[in-house]
Amino acid sequence: MRAERGMSQSDLAAAAGMPNSQLCTIERGRTCPSVAVAARIAEALGLTLAQFFGGGPAKKRRAASPKPAAGDFTPVRAGETDFAKALPAVKGPFARCAIVENLSWLKRADRSDMFARSIRARLGAGELPFADLAFALRCAGVGIFEAKLPKPTQSVGIWNLREMSFSVVLNAACTGERKIYRLAYETGSVNLFFGNGCVPFEDEGPAHRALRDFAAEFLMPKAAVVRAVEAFGIGRDEWTMAKLCEMKSHFGVSAEAFALRLENLGLIEPALRENLRDRLRSRYKACPRSMEPPPRKPTGARARL
Repeated sequence: MRAERGMSQSDLAAAAGMPNSQLCTIERGRTCPSVAVAARIAEALGLTLAQFFGGGPAKKRRAASPKPAAGDFTPVRAGETDFAKALPAVKGPFARCAIVENLSWLKRADRSDMFARSIRARLGAGELPFADLAFALRCAGVGIFEAKLPKPTQSVGIWNLREMSFSVVLNAACTGERKIYRLAYETGSVNLFFGNGCVPFEDEGPAHRALRDFAAEFLMPKAAVVRAVEAFGIGRDEWTMAKLCEMKSHFGVSAEAFALRLENLGLIEPALRENLRDRLRSRYKACPRSMEPPPRKPTGARARL
């Protein structure tokens, strides 16, 4: 069935979200796939399970494979207006991306946390904050580049269909914290793109909410945030700008993003978070070149922690 559709073994394995070696042993009859694995293979072939096992006529169409937008490259999101401007920044040699999974359930926002933990495990980060997210992604085969992109574009995700590689082009004008967030956002977006059958998706609505939740858990794991707050002994109504900036610096995110994460986890009073948010936005507007307040150097018990 794979050969009839003109798919290579590596193409089908990637579309089914499984190692090439696993598919090889299944095709040779050395192992028998579970129902879940068989369902993923069938879906990648454009078949139902009944058709896969010979219970009905096979669909005549080939598995979906969009025509690349430029050479071997295609934008991850539909309507990416600055794709052509970002593409020249992408330079080889290309490495196969090791963090791409065919997980279409990423569309469901309530599963984004599970997906974030899965990708963190692949990167070897567990629940710890990333010491260097860009380095970890590069080790997994993700190409990271910077270019001058027109506003309001902050990043562009680019997929290489021939090399099965993924690249992120960041807007050089973005702040360091914003670049880290966009790396996390694009890491989730390529998996949603791949789970869609390599068809670009609209970056809005449920997809955007799922990716936003993915980025929050990916950069600020719930377990790590809760443990850190408990270790520093900060109560829900005890947050100050200095404490917020001191804590957020451990996760490499913006103070506003960390305050929102605290609110979502119930670790800060909503009214206090709104007050801090308003103060931060006033600073962003007044100091666009130096947006983030510097973290306060810890002293006393916190320094020992």
